[in-house]
Amino acid sequence: MKQTVYRKILSIVLLIGGLLGVLVFQNGLIIIMMLITRTGLNAVRNYEPHFMSMFYIVYSVIGIVIICVFRYIRQRFSFLQPVSGKNGAFFEREITIPGLIVLGIALQLLSTGLLNIIYYFAADTDVFRNYNELMKNIDGSMTKSILIYTVLLAPVFEELIFRGLIMDFARYGFSVTASIIITAVSFGIFHGNIVQFCYAVPIGLVLAYVRMCRERLSDSIILHIIINLSSVTVMPVLSKVIAQVTGEMASYGMFLILGVILLAMWFLKGGVEKNGEISNRALR
Repeated sequence: MKQTVYRKILSIVLLIGGLLGVLVFQNGLIIIMMLITRTGLNAVRNYEPHFMSMFYIVYSVIGIVIICVFRYIRQRFSFLQPVSGKNGAFFEREITIPGLIVLGIALQLLSTGLLNIIYYFAADTDVFRNYNELMKNIDGSMTKSILIYTVLLAPVFEELIFRGLIMDFARYGFSVTASIIITAVSFGIFHGNIVQFCYAVPIGLVLAYVRMCRERLSDSIILHIIINLSSVTVMPVLSKVIAQVTGEMASYGMFLILGVILLAMWFLKGGVEKNGEISNRALR
């Protein structure tokens, strides 16, 4: 009993410390790079393309190296290892690249459709005004370097942080289910605004679930890459095609419906490996 309480307390300390560490690293690096390049604070506020692309690349590369070294040392010396293990048939699912592609596109369709429907009716609220201004700044600074960060480096770095570091810290003292929820909420808070929080949490839940199915961080990294990649490839093309046929508002509804259908197909088609054979739980 005492050992369980001790693990929970240590787990909470590790979680808070890990998240604060990421924030300190992020803001500290911005300050250092501003001093080195003699850049003003407005470059950060206005997402100045040259400075922000340089910052994101340096931030993610250094962060990836630090966390990979920490994970290696932790494995090598077997300390702070996750205690709670998965159980039950819920996590017994076959994970394949085609399946992750379907799931990634489904999540992007769902979040895009739902977000735009809400935005259509609530565009004049302060929350969405601030969010829209943020997105305009990001879109306006979308250089090739930031695109590489968004599609490749950010998914790897964020998965190492949340489905790697934070989730393992949570699993040191809490159940897998609680750890998945903690990780998803932390992922939502990390995005820094209520709008992104609302869609980052459900996506975070799915990413954490996928990671747990085979205990492979690479699965959630691939899924995260697909989600981000589809936002700059599949969605722009699909938006134009569907909007021309149905109209803008109806296209958002179509995204939502398509996302629900693909998501349902993925969950209902999950294969369970038993006695060396794959049995599909599909609708018949």
